[in-house]
Amino acid sequence: MHSQTRWLPIVCLLACGLNLRAASTTIWQIGNFDKSSREFARDVSPTRGGALDYSNPDDDPVYVIGKSQPGKNWLAFQPGTSNGRAGHRGHPFTIRFSLSSPPRGVYTFTAALLAYSPRVPVLNISINGSHGWFYQHPTLDYDAGDLGSVFAPRYSAATIAFDFPASYLKLGDNKLVLTATDQPDARDDSEGAPMVVGNSGIYYDALKLEQNPTGRIPPAQVTANVTPTIFYKSKDGKQTEVIEVDIRLSELPKRGSVTLLLGNQKFTAPFANGHDFGEQRFDFEVPEFSSESPADVKVEWNGHLRDFPQKLVPGKKWNIFMVPHEHLDIGFSDY
Repeated sequence: MHSQTRWLPIVCLLACGLNLRAASTTIWQIGNFDKSSREFARDVSPTRGGALDYSNPDDDPVYVIGKSQPGKNWLAFQPGTSNGRAGHRGHPFTIRFSLSSPPRGVYTFTAALLAYSPRVPVLNISINGSHGWFYQHPTLDYDAGDLGSVFAPRYSAATIAFDFPASYLKLGDNKLVLTATDQPDARDDSEGAPMVVGNSGIYYDALKLEQNPTGRIPPAQVTANVTPTIFYKSKDGKQTEVIEVDIRLSELPKRGSVTLLLGNQKFTAPFANGHDFGEQRFDFEVPEFSSESPADVKVEWNGHLRDFPQKLVPGKKWNIFMVPHEHLDIGFSDY
């Protein structure tokens, strides 16, 4: 009797069909997950040595796992594509790594980011030629790892993590490329905040690649993130609010659409076909609503259909006051 009781939990797990997965192992990691970019290079070129020049493509880092060092070969800051003060171009950050055995199972890539710049770029990712991108969702953070004990109200963090199949990788050499992409990416020469070159870019906290050798990705996996924004527009004497809907799929949508139902209003947009994985964002302009309202997001793709019931709270309306102001610190620059 004692033996039967001892083994019953294991028998039940197997009979119930639960997925007993092996623990994920870390393939490589760049930096420390400490909400700080201090371990990365800042003012010195990671490839040439000497002063860093963001407008020079030769200064885009190429990090080789097992050979490169975070403080020398990976830059803390990556400018966005619209950033005129950094050359108004894409800044591909490349990671090269080797697999000694054939890839199998599921791989998870994690990018911990620090959002300082006024503009928040999309993280564009290429894995051996397969392309996808992900949107940042920064949240206010009180650690202020880069600023020490000084708290800045703009200090926020965003983590992007996603699974991808073993078919994206290969035995031997592999290449993962990250690019901070602005939408739109017309040249912008405006100044940003302290620590930021220009007004757009990403600060890196840490990066990691993990493997679950027995994992599987469900073919019809989908998630939806719905955000009422603070952006209101006037149209035909009426106000509309921009609702952001981010959809993440585990397979390329060859066909399909996203529909937002709010009250008796219906808004639909088709999927684009420009990426192999990642997220797509849909901006719906809906008539303004004054209180929490039930809504529904319907996702149709490749013959699948999923519903995501929502309760939407309208974004706060802000009044912005512009005041001309000149700042002078008496005694600071000259006694």
